[in-house]
Amino acid sequence: MKSLSAKLLLLVTSVVLLFIVISTFSSRHQTFSNSEIEFDYPVGYVELEPSESTQNQATMVVKLAIKSPIKEIVLAKESNVTVAATRANARVIDLLESNAESSLPTIYNKFKKNKVERITISEREAVRINFSYMGKDETTILYTDFIIIPYKNDAYYLTVQSTDPLATYNDSKLIRSSFKLSY
Repeated sequence: MKSLSAKLLLLVTSVVLLFIVISTFSSRHQTFSNSEIEFDYPVGYVELEPSESTQNQATMVVKLAIKSPIKEIVLAKESNVTVAATRANARVIDLLESNAESSLPTIYNKFKKNKVERITISEREAVRINFSYMGKDETTILYTDFIIIPYKNDAYYLTVQSTDPLATYNDSKLIRSSFKLSY
C-alpha cells in the first residue's frame, strides 16, 4: 500500500510539473495571424493601430511595440512585386534585395549594415538584412532585422528592432522560426 501511495504521489507531482512547464512555455509568446500569415512573438508587445501612411508602396499589416526598452515589430505588404521583376528581367528576391540595399541607407540615419543573408522562412527563400541606425533623437541606436519574404505576386517586409541588439536577435529568431504563410 505504501508503494502505491508513493507511485500515486509521484504521478500527481509529475502531472503538476508538466502543467507548469507547458503553462510557462505557452505564456512566453503570443500569436499574430490573418488569412495569409501566422507568427509567434514574445509576450509584452501591444498591437498598435497600423498607420495609414505607406512607406514606398508597402502597406502596414500589423505594428507591435513595447515602450521600455524600445522594441518594435512591423509587418508590411507590397502588392504586385512580380511586375517590376518581370520588367527588370530579374528574380523577384534579387530585385527586392537590391532595392532594399540601395534604399535603406537613405531612409535610416547613420545606417550601418552588419549582415545580409539568404534564409528560409515558411519553406520560401527570403532575405535578412541586419543593420543598426541612429534614432531621431540622435542618441539612441536601434538594432534592426529587416526581412523580405516574397509571397505569390507580393512581398512581405518584416522589421524587428530594439535598442537592445540581443532582444532584436531573440525576437526575430522566434518570429522567423514560427512564421507560416498559407498556400
